Amino acid sequence: MIGRLVSPRRGTDYLGRLGFTRQVPRPRHAEADALAQEVFKARFRRRVQALQQEDPDIPLEVWAMDEHRVGLKPVLRRVWAPCGCRPVARGHQRFEWMYLAGLVVHPLNP
Repeated sequence: MIGRLVSPRRGTDYLGRLGFTRQVPRPRHAEADALAQEVFKARFRRRVQALQQEDPDIPLEVWAMDEHRVGLKPVLRRVWAPCGCRPVARGHQRFEWMYLAGLVVHPLNP
């Protein structure tokens, strides 16, 4: 703290010299359950690896679609954060439900 008022432009210059940049934060739903997400990802990863090990010669594609943004108008906001560190911003998408669809395509497993 320098103990005096500075212009916004000077403050921006100081933050830049300290290695900060203006970044768009990674959105995160306010009611998201981090543990449930990690469990889902771990199970899905194990299932994909098991399918790959069954027949490594056949290519395996994993596709996913995230539908929670349908109809949502994006809110552009930027925050100051150190370079190389992407900030996380909590937000409420105003949806009661969130749907996630995943598809694993395996030629021999229709």
